[in-house]
Amino acid sequence: MTFRRLMHLAPGDVALAAEAAFMLTFFRIALKFLPVQRLTAWMGRDAAGQPVAQTNATQTIRRVEWSIDAAARYAPLTFVCFPRCLAAYFMLHRRHIASKLFYGVAREADQLKAHTWVKVGDRTVVGGDVESQFTVLNTFP
Repeated sequence: MTFRRLMHLAPGDVALAAEAAFMLTFFRIALKFLPVQRLTAWMGRDAAGQPVAQTNATQTIRRVEWSIDAAARYAPLTFVCFPRCLAAYFMLHRRHIASKLFYGVAREADQLKAHTWVKVGDRTVVGGDVESQFTVLNTFP
């Protein structure tokens, strides 16, 4: 994000974009050093007690979606779908919005291609641009 654009954002949006940038970077690094099972175990510790998303959470969901996209677009690093989805899932969870992370595969030529996406109810928050091309292998939680 350019400094000029950053100056025109509300303080809450700047804080949310900073949180998204931190989460994206954290999960990108964590995926290099920790097994996915350990990350999901840590993230799912209290997922059972998480309340179901309500309709008044729509604005929060949109803001989380925007912050992940903006932070990834302007960051000097490249973030593929998995750290984006982990960051979105974690940010939604912190705001008590129930979400589900999907992990799918598709066959392309003679190789398997993997993709992740996050949904709140029927709304895809992150990674939904190609989700229909993938067969779901697993969901979290």
